[in-house]
Amino acid sequence: MSDGILIGLGALVLAGLIYFARAQRTKTQRSEDARNQRIQRVADSYMVLRRDSSDKGLSALLRSGVSTLNDDAEIRESIGLIRARGEDHPLASKPKKLVAFDGADLKIMFDYMTDNHLTFGDINHLEAIERSGAAEQNN
Repeated sequence: MSDGILIGLGALVLAGLIYFARAQRTKTQRSEDARNQRIQRVADSYMVLRRDSSDKGLSALLRSGVSTLNDDAEIRESIGLIRARGEDHPLASKPKKLVAFDGADLKIMFDYMTDNHLTFGDINHLEAIERSGAAEQNN
């Protein structure tokens, strides 16, 4: 083959690689944007509940759609946004109560609550963690 043909083929291969790299980057960016929107939507909904009613804490978090988040990390990030807005920690108003949530997979706990149509008036947070098996997931 002549050098011109090899250079042309190399350019085509390079163009194809660049195209697929950009497509993958766009897909990743869209996925990250969707993740951030989910997290923000839950934090915003929680803030509306706090402003418009006396609901707060675990109950407001459950009503804000926390179970629509994909995993424990997204839930914890949403809680971080809520706290950054000057709110008390939604999981517990007293730091020593937060220990119960250490190592627990919040996604599993909130999914259990949603799937079983339970509120934190029905069972307390310790029962929710135990019944859902959330404590066993992150230990």
